[in-house]
Amino acid sequence: MEIQKTGLESLNTYGVSRNNVQDSGGKDFSKWLSENIAKVEELQKGADSAAGDLIAGRKQNLHETMIAIQEAEISFKLMMEVRNKLINAYEVIQRMQF
Repeated sequence: MEIQKTGLESLNTYGVSRNNVQDSGGKDFSKWLSENIAKVEELQKGADSAAGDLIAGRKQNLHETMIAIQEAEISFKLMMEVRNKLINAYEVIQRMQF
């Protein structure tokens, strides 16, 4: 049995590549963050719309509605974890003595 090596390429779901991570500077992080917050907001609005359509009877597919709601929930949880890590890093930097 042959074991294949896995790397960052297998985790490229969100468009993150090794070159983007290494070459990006501090200026690009705020742009990246605001773009991804906007994507989370779009997913939340889409989930709300899908739930509203299902309740109003305009949409009969419960499966697609549940997928949209779960996708929005997972993306929101990921955004909150990124926020928590940023706050934690900021607090660590504040405690540093120069």
